[in-house]
Amino acid sequence: MGRINVLIVDDDVNFLYVLGLLLESKGLEVTSASRGAEAVDIVRKTTFDMVITDFSMPGMNGLELAAAVKELHPDLPVMMVTCEVTSYLIEMATDVGICRVLDKPVNVGRLLADIRHFSRRKGRHTPA
Repeated sequence: MGRINVLIVDDDVNFLYVLGLLLESKGLEVTSASRGAEAVDIVRKTTFDMVITDFSMPGMNGLELAAAVKELHPDLPVMMVTCEVTSYLIEMATDVGICRVLDKPVNVGRLLADIRHFSRRKGRHTPA
């Protein structure tokens, strides 16, 4: 079985870099994008097991990105990490199909457990 392939999307390039390194050190294959539109283009061309997005980003926020990803691949798991967690945001996230919303700073152990739990290795999500 291959490694879990994750796309991380965040406009904070320092967070993107550090989280990418942490996940790679745990054996995951990581692709990064700093904008939602860039992430949608990548999802169209590449197979992923999980998308992890920030909420607050210029141009396209995490909810809009999740909706676009779900339109392309309805069963591709999307998680959101943000410092703006509220019950209302969780409700909106659930409505667009986001499987988990986590607080920043991210608990890497919890994030890894969720990635492994929600990734569906048997039904890989092929590019559209």
